[in-house]
Amino acid sequence: MIDFHTHSNASDGALSPSELVDLAAKKGLKYIALTDHNNVDGLHAAAKAAEQCGINFINGIEVSCERNTHIIGLFLKRFDEINNKAIIRREYIEQSLKNYGYTREKYETVIGARDAFIKMMIDTGKAPNKTFVIEHFLHPPFGYGEAIDMIHRSGGLAILAHPNRTKGVDSNNLQEFIHELKQYGIDGIEVYQSGQTDEYTDFVADLAQRNDLLASGGSDYHSPSKINRELGMYGDIDNRKPIPIDILDKLLQNKDRYL
Repeated sequence: MIDFHTHSNASDGALSPSELVDLAAKKGLKYIALTDHNNVDGLHAAAKAAEQCGINFINGIEVSCERNTHIIGLFLKRFDEINNKAIIRREYIEQSLKNYGYTREKYETVIGARDAFIKMMIDTGKAPNKTFVIEHFLHPPFGYGEAIDMIHRSGGLAILAHPNRTKGVDSNNLQEFIHELKQYGIDGIEVYQSGQTDEYTDFVADLAQRNDLLASGGSDYHSPSKINRELGMYGDIDNRKPIPIDILDKLLQNKDRYL
């Protein structure tokens, strides 16, 4: 079993990086990538745990972009580029929170977790809705080209994550969106993901093949409480299947594309 899209408490996951890897080992995974949101803070601990468990570990990240687009970076080899850009955005959010009266102790627990941050700002009355938070606290977002270039400079492959959750993108215009991302150098697309039907999986698989994109797959695992996202599995909750191992070879063959 494999999984190229997971989260730890270094962003908005529930488990620590080592706990996540331990769970993966218990479930029989052979390869796992940790892809926390906009940071690489948990990779060292996860890699160490994976070595102890005998799991093949892949350095990853999930970059939040404009239009609620998420770009996965896999096989990262250098972190300076990511850390520098993430720090810029973290400082931006920190300053915004300071302007609204939050202390470091209050905001440091959610600074890397976009969804938790948005919820906190709404629940505490600092913002009326999600759009307000995004526009006033989370801009400037990563542009597509900026995110893909950052991943490439870090030695990684850039993969479009869960395309069905991209704002304004559906089955009718996904091909057009892929064409746009290919102009920026996107390498692949997440074909196998949680919460999608077999028909949609087949549709995305066909698009990947026709556009000469690598196929990836991930559960988008966050927490044991999210029963619709299980490590190593894809599909909707009533029709879960293991992420196909046959996508592994091509990903490994291309892992050093951006040495």
